[in-house]
Amino acid sequence: MNIIRSVGMAWLLTPALAVAAEPVTIGNWMVGLSNDRDSTYAGNVNDSGSVLMETCSTSKDSCLWIVTLDSECKEGNTYPVLMNSEEGAAASSVKCMGESASGNTYRYLFTDWKTLEGVILKGKRVGFAFPMQSDQFTVVRFALEGIDEAAPAAEKLAAETRKAMSGGTRNTRL
Repeated sequence: MNIIRSVGMAWLLTPALAVAAEPVTIGNWMVGLSNDRDSTYAGNVNDSGSVLMETCSTSKDSCLWIVTLDSECKEGNTYPVLMNSEEGAAASSVKCMGESASGNTYRYLFTDWKTLEGVILKGKRVGFAFPMQSDQFTVVRFALEGIDEAAPAAEKLAAETRKAMSGGTRNTRL
């Protein structure tokens, strides 16, 4: 099953986040550094192929939470989302980042990471409900085993990579 998840993560995250040669598995999560060293990630693929991940920049101190779905969205638009775990429930919003590299899913950026982390960081499972046209909802669920270690590991890896690259000769845009 871990091989299937590894292949799924590599396929879904390439080329936006080209998977490093040896990502680390922590529970249901994979943590790694992109091949271009521009970002790190802690990602989780559910049984339907949707991805929940935190991605952190290695050039600046910033991280983003993203979910990919097969539900189409218009790039730049903001949509409501309900989230629920045994830790609590909350309403928030996501911004469409457009179609993923694979062409069959869409990326949604969580606009309020504090609310999201309050619901997911200590939970065992999380569900997200996205309202669709008419009276329909898309519900996406993820197992959260290992998130309490995986998310901080991606953040730490980004900080360590940023520190290591700060004395290098890599081109920089200011």
